[in-house]
Amino acid sequence: MDARHVVHHAGANTTVIVNQQINGGVWVPLGRFLFVSGTAGSVSLSNQATSGNVIADAVRFVSVANPPLFLDAALTALG
Repeated sequence: MDARHVVHHAGANTTVIVNQQINGGVWVPLGRFLFVSGTAGSVSLSNQATSGNVIADAVRFVSVANPPLFLDAALTALG
């Protein structure tokens, strides 16, 4: 089942489709986007065009200037 995410960032909106039937229990990167400090950047999730339930429990924003060190492909942070 595909989940439609819309990333609202620096004057634009980008749609990212994620298959929720794979990669359960891990962080799924949506891409790299510019967010301007003091503005209302966000991520929206929709069940539009899908035939089941769409589930999300968190969104993680990571600074490109100071990215965390990742332990594995599941993007589990070291610290």
